[in-house]
Amino acid sequence: HDFAGHYNRPDIFQLQINRGAPHIYTVHGTRAEGITAQSLTEEGIMAKQRISYVPLEEMDAAMRAEMERCAREGTPRPESTAVRAHVKACFWFFANSWNDIFPNGILDHALKELCRVYISRSVICEFCGNQRSIKGANEGLQEAHYDDLINFEKSLKYNDRQKAALAYAEAIVWRLDTDDAFWERMYRHFSEPELVELGCAIGLTYGQQSWLRLLNIEHHQ
Repeated sequence: HDFAGHYNRPDIFQLQINRGAPHIYTVHGTRAEGITAQSLTEEGIMAKQRISYVPLEEMDAAMRAEMERCAREGTPRPESTAVRAHVKACFWFFANSWNDIFPNGILDHALKELCRVYISRSVICEFCGNQRSIKGANEGLQEAHYDDLINFEKSLKYNDRQKAALAYAEAIVWRLDTDDAFWERMYRHFSEPELVELGCAIGLTYGQQSWLRLLNIEHHQ
């Protein structure tokens, strides 16, 4: 396991994890001392996951197929999907809404992916912010496109349409007041159906990311 190397703790020599009581064992002189997940959280090393994953073997065939799609396409991640699987209605509400308006829909997907990562940076959801859409990459999004998201208005990496979409996301996330000039800018770049779809996509991912950041879930679990 790369836990010790990742956190530069060469004294950690064994990691044992189970649902009930994760422990890290460290060497102090000639004896080993167990450290609980709670103490590790206090040290800032490891945070306890707050809602468990539903195991694949407890999902039906359709849910397992959706999990495989998540792993294949990159967003949403299978880990967050496995949390929603505790309630089938929640699992399919998000899966269907995401599929209808995020990778599909009337707006280009890459534009919505930029807004999704902007929201991750705004709400500080590292789990969501570190995932990438395979379709977005295929449509030309590169890692450099995400570097200036918080200061997008001054960046040279985005065109006027991308900046308008990010301004829309900014106004939603930060509850900014909007005036005629703001809406004139929106209508220079988007139709009313496009504004509806983009607003719903932003609202969907904003709500989910605001929740997921509390759960301390990780990638590739």
